[in-house]
Amino acid sequence: MIPLRTVLPPEVSPFPSLVSKITQCVAEKTGRKNRPSLKTEAKWRLAATLLIDGLYQAHHSIHQPRFLGVPLHRSAYGSQSNRVDLVGFEVMMDILKTAESLGIASIRKGFKRADDDCEMSTVLPAQELTDAFKALGEV
Repeated sequence: MIPLRTVLPPEVSPFPSLVSKITQCVAEKTGRKNRPSLKTEAKWRLAATLLIDGLYQAHHSIHQPRFLGVPLHRSAYGSQSNRVDLVGFEVMMDILKTAESLGIASIRKGFKRADDDCEMSTVLPAQELTDAFKALGEV
């Protein structure tokens, strides 16, 4: 598993059409009357790029099973060193829900037991994304 907080965005995404597909759908789902600000669109693009590139890195990882660890709780996002700091909680949740509704990825919710044993929520690529990863090969 690759944790989301360790994924760095590439200078240029190898999957611009998928990033664009997700961000356009997020804009439609928000129900805004006006177009979102450029800053908001940039945040959505960054979050979508992190998600797709993180899943790509996990897909080509030597570690099994191959998925991306994404926290689904607000306290895991922020500026401290052990938190996701490139994107905010709300932005990432919007991107995750949209990617899942488009059939690009599936989310498996984690858990925490009474004995403090826990498992992080994970995101797995759907067939469409896996096919795109195979078509691109290893970079």
